Amino acid sequence: MINKETFEEIKSYAGRPINPGNVCYCIKTSRSKKSKPIKGNFYICRKIVDTKWGRKLVVVDLDSKESWSDVDNLIFVENKIACEVDKDLVCNLNSALHNKILEDCTPAIGEVLKKNYAGLEIMFTNGSKIFVSRKIIYPESIYHEASQGEFISINLPMWFAYQNKIINTIKE
Repeated sequence: MINKETFEEIKSYAGRPINPGNVCYCIKTSRSKKSKPIKGNFYICRKIVDTKWGRKLVVVDLDSKESWSDVDNLIFVENKIACEVDKDLVCNLNSALHNKILEDCTPAIGEVLKKNYAGLEIMFTNGSKIFVSRKIIYPESIYHEASQGEFISINLPMWFAYQNKIINTIKE
């Protein structure tokens, strides 16, 4: 899939931080019993999670399948290399990530009452005031651009919207 020169260049980026939305390359398959990235494949990072076992990356493959991996098992792939590898692959990865996120989310509209480092307090159109952690706001840029008194449209996870009565039912 990739030539030796490109692989060596990818390996030179080992240790660079991977952020959500970055393309990454799996250099080692995890020992996990659950779904895991396979060595030699490209993935796109969906989010970073700190667990009691250390920092994990949640990545999405071409089939929109989500898997978890240790940070050490994946290498950041710079955009110029990702484009050289296969332009369709990068487009498909981005599309798979977007589809996966939208599958799990529902749109919501509300007014920002408060903003702090942890998230936003929002008054939704159904009249409920709810604090929304910045970790579950998609797209992430909404959090950064939001200001007090402004109306925003965000995508929230279905479970969160249902639990807080923003939506009445979860469609499967």
